Amino acid sequence: MKVNGEAIYGTTASPFSTQLAFGRATSKPGKVFVHVFEWPANGKLQIPALGKTVSNAYLLASPKSHLKFAEDNTGLTIQLPGKSLDPIATVIVLERK
Repeated sequence: MKVNGEAIYGTTASPFSTQLAFGRATSKPGKVFVHVFEWPANGKLQIPALGKTVSNAYLLASPKSHLKFAEDNTGLTIQLPGKSLDPIATVIVLERK
């Protein structure tokens, strides 16, 4: 809770219309928190379109770790580090414009 508290307390439900296959999501104004329970073997996380442009992506446990991502009309592809930071859930923050 110490590391991921921002992604839990004071958040609302997922902005996605369907449940994510790899985890869950919560949101606050201007941010979406993607809780990754199943780390992708290829290091690329596919996220459905959010409807607003993503301006930044980073690991909540390491805010200065800017993640590379590509966005198109079908969604977002995020290049993740080779290994999850947490064995249970690593949270990725998506900042929206």
